[in-house]
Amino acid sequence: MLIETILNQYDSWQLTEPLLAPPEIVNHLTRGTTHRAVKVCGPTASGSRCFVIRYASRDLATLAMPPEHERRVMQQACSMGLAPRLVHWHDNARVTVSEFVNGHMDTPDPALLGQTLRRIHELPIKADPISLSTHLQRYTSHAIERGVAPEQLIDPNFEPLARAISLLESSAPVLCHNDLGRGNLIITGEQAVVIDWEYAAMGNRYFDLAAATAGWPELDPGAVIAAAIPRDFSPMEWQAALGVYAAIEWNWYQASGLPMPEHLSADALVERLNSLP
Repeated sequence: MLIETILNQYDSWQLTEPLLAPPEIVNHLTRGTTHRAVKVCGPTASGSRCFVIRYASRDLATLAMPPEHERRVMQQACSMGLAPRLVHWHDNARVTVSEFVNGHMDTPDPALLGQTLRRIHELPIKADPISLSTHLQRYTSHAIERGVAPEQLIDPNFEPLARAISLLESSAPVLCHNDLGRGNLIITGEQAVVIDWEYAAMGNRYFDLAAATAGWPELDPGAVIAAAIPRDFSPMEWQAALGVYAAIEWNWYQASGLPMPEHLSADALVERLNSLP
């Protein structure tokens, strides 16, 4: 019903060339942990045009940034060639309609992933800041509300974790995607277009790198880092980011009720936490 409603609003979509009839569903695209995406195409005077309708598949609004924030960042990133163009949205229902980008989502070259992260970090965009401690506490609280035992969670007050977060938040913030894993990178030739900006915020670039490399465990993190941060690399911030991201990711999955990914085992988590500077 939701998709049908959005399709029937086609005449209010912000297009340079109007559609002549309601678009029709072509196929369902890759499913993410919290969203679904549908490819639709419709006729214009110069031929068929295709779009992607993306909508929340789970009630996880409290685990991400507000939808209007995501839309604002995505629109700015689009103006810099890093995101598809939005043509319609519905903030209350967390639905967006964007132009379809023709490309693939296969494993990228590590240099391309690093270069894409660097381009994001260099964008002259001022977004809302991310508070890592607030997010960790929020996910912890939601997990406990779901009935998860506190001993199954990472304590937000764990001293080395709090110290690592302080270290990361002491650096000058840049725009970060914070979820540039599988399914969120569309490769088009030698460039890439990024989707799913719901966690984008001003934050620490090492944390963004930790999130991205966790999403592509088959890639060499060193090669990604070399392209993303070619100069003045800080091993201490990198170790802090790995531990903080692992803790936040663990509690996020506990809060969401989704199964843990293979790369996030209890042993791996303990190793990350023990490596905190």
